[in-house]
Amino acid sequence: MLCFVLCGAGGAFGASIKVAPAEFTVHNVEPGRTYDIFEETGLRLTVFNDESVARTWSLYVSQPSERGARQAGYDAIPDPSWCQFHGDSVTVPAGGKAYAELTLTVPNEERYYNQHWLVALTVGGKPEGGGIGLEVDVRMQVETKSHPDVAATPAGSLGVKPSIVAFDQVRPGEGRTGQAILYNNTPEERTYILRPLLGDESLEPERYITFPYRAMPTDGWVSWPREMVVAPGATAVVPVQVQLPDNQSVQGQRWESIVSVTPDEGEMRFFRVQVNCPKHSKKKE
Repeated sequence: MLCFVLCGAGGAFGASIKVAPAEFTVHNVEPGRTYDIFEETGLRLTVFNDESVARTWSLYVSQPSERGARQAGYDAIPDPSWCQFHGDSVTVPAGGKAYAELTLTVPNEERYYNQHWLVALTVGGKPEGGGIGLEVDVRMQVETKSHPDVAATPAGSLGVKPSIVAFDQVRPGEGRTGQAILYNNTPEERTYILRPLLGDESLEPERYITFPYRAMPTDGWVSWPREMVVAPGATAVVPVQVQLPDNQSVQGQRWESIVSVTPDEGEMRFFRVQVNCPKHSKKKE
């Protein structure tokens, strides 16, 4: 099921243009399917007009680099045309609002699973009848479906498979082991530093948590190697160990930790560790 998270409160402003939300994340996008974002999630861009006359604004999709947009951990979407507005403009009545809806289609290729991408959505242009040209940007983060068993090498200079290391039905006091695989898709050896992303306040951690999960109260519940050296074009297995406290308060909760993976050259990427705890279950004997 496709889901989304609003990442930024309020809206994006450009003089007399206001657009909400300012940014959002769409999760669990499956390659090969076409999604109407509004039909799937109820999300659409709302464009407000505080003026006394109607305004028509252009709608277009761009690479984030073209708009100066960045979000740590997200790569530029390979092709922004995969995301399309339902039309190339929106007319907003005087003192009113109008909506801009989107479709998203990621090609049906295995390498596009386990991806985190960023795309820029722009509302703007020159008002009809003349006037100052205005533009506002909305950041859309796209996370494709996590898949541990695809055979293809993940796209990007650094690939991670799966993008979610999931542990289900974990009881209080129980330990589990899983793994992620790093793909060094560059022609040079890389050293990767792996840290808890949610401990980095500069990244605004609340933007990364997946609803309805909660951030793990402590990094001590999850462990992994903090440094990996990977040869050119090679892979490395990252063992992930989960150990829940022997405390009944963890029952019925969904916990998430996020592991940032930063190469000695290049941009940070990340993978999620999600732990689902059953309700009112007894610890295994």
